[in-house]
Amino acid sequence: MAFAPEEAKMYRPPGWIKPNLPLEINSILESKILSNDGKQITCIIDAWYGNLTEDTQPEYVICFVNKYNNHGGIAIIETADTGLNILAFLERPDYYPFRVSVGDVDNDGTSEIVAGIFRPAKHQPTQFMMDVYIFSLRHDKIQTKWATQSNPYSDLRVVFLGGEWKFLFLKQDKKSSQIGVYTWNGFNFWLDQKFLFNAKVQMGDVMGEPVVQIPGGRCLKIIKDKETYKLISSLEALK
Repeated sequence: MAFAPEEAKMYRPPGWIKPNLPLEINSILESKILSNDGKQITCIIDAWYGNLTEDTQPEYVICFVNKYNNHGGIAIIETADTGLNILAFLERPDYYPFRVSVGDVDNDGTSEIVAGIFRPAKHQPTQFMMDVYIFSLRHDKIQTKWATQSNPYSDLRVVFLGGEWKFLFLKQDKKSSQIGVYTWNGFNFWLDQKFLFNAKVQMGDVMGEPVVQIPGGRCLKIIKDKETYKLISSLEALK
């Protein structure tokens, strides 16, 4: 079953803000994805900026939706002296990415791309499940390194905690939330610790750092304290 982008957009995390990107990125994607009627068809959902390839130039990692054919995908756009260029590109049908994050998830010294991808639930097409994909960049190609399907997650982040890369996964129901700190063990996600909230919280970003947004405007940050993790005020974390 194909995605309906207008319907699927309802499943973006609340508080979502379109990344501040150079205007030419849209035209670069449009040149790669052409519709039959010449209309703009690319919808950028999320983006990451940093040094993915560990060279002297940073890259943009973009997750997008092709509104013409309901495809979606990941694009890596490199910055160079001559301008912006597509380094690698992956597009698939029935593929609605909503979150992209980058980190060395297996702590081997090379960064991977982690994407949260919504798709209709198998027996309930009006509901969406999230698949988690880990991609690697090899020989200028985006390759699937690992994937897990049908997760009840609402959002994710890849963060550097206590000297290691970790995953933060958010689960929600009508009145409560759970955020888990996970380690990728090469085959699956291993739960290190979880935090329970008697409210619907969100994951956001403050000064480039992931935070937990509590109803009422408070922001909390997860840090590692010896062998456990704890929540502190994001203002306290800046001291």
